[in-house]
Amino acid sequence: MNRREFIATAALAAGAVWAMPAGATMAATPAAGEPFRMARIRGHFRWADHPTGDQYLLKTFREQTGVHTDCTWYVVGLTDLKEMVKYPVLFLTSPEPFAYSPEEQRNLKEYLLRGGFLFADDCVYKGNGPRDLFFTSVKNMIDGMFEAKMTEIPLTDDLFHCFYDVPKVPVMQGKDDGAWGLYLKGRLAVFLDSGDIHCGWQSRYMREHGIGHWFAVDEETQSLHLGVNVLVYMMSH
Repeated sequence: MNRREFIATAALAAGAVWAMPAGATMAATPAAGEPFRMARIRGHFRWADHPTGDQYLLKTFREQTGVHTDCTWYVVGLTDLKEMVKYPVLFLTSPEPFAYSPEEQRNLKEYLLRGGFLFADDCVYKGNGPRDLFFTSVKNMIDGMFEAKMTEIPLTDDLFHCFYDVPKVPVMQGKDDGAWGLYLKGRLAVFLDSGDIHCGWQSRYMREHGIGHWFAVDEETQSLHLGVNVLVYMMSH
């Protein structure tokens, strides 16, 4: 599906919570009249940095695609599966390594098996060097939850060309490990990168609100393009 086709489809089906009651498979088609939503996953670690970055991505996604989108910052914990399945996308970020309990991992696995999508981005601060502590934690956790293992997504994949052409995985800061995915029955269920693209979204928010910025305009744009592509890919593949 190309950019024009996606916008046309979104205009027909503008609306969306892709959630079903606990115990049922998450819906593949949005419920009419309900907006698309994304939630940040709460953790036992530093997980809550820059919520306006999430909101800015959702705002950009809404403006560029026409999908009816709720830009509110929602938060969920992995101990509440009934709440988790209200959101088709869960976003996770941290500058630290982390671990979730067996119960939380079981819930996340169930969420993904029902059709949910995990968008994970390593948060790294300048001065900390090219670290990827969060990236490694996520990859190890997901690899331990499924028989299928995460694999690097090649730049030729449609994920990088489904809405914007993204010629490379943006790296705002940190270590460049590329983009990785977990595929369940041919569906991309987890997207993981190490480039701190979330801070690119936050930088653009700061720039637009006159409170400074961290990165160049083109870097911010690249981070937003990849974020939009991930959401479009999740919806259209």
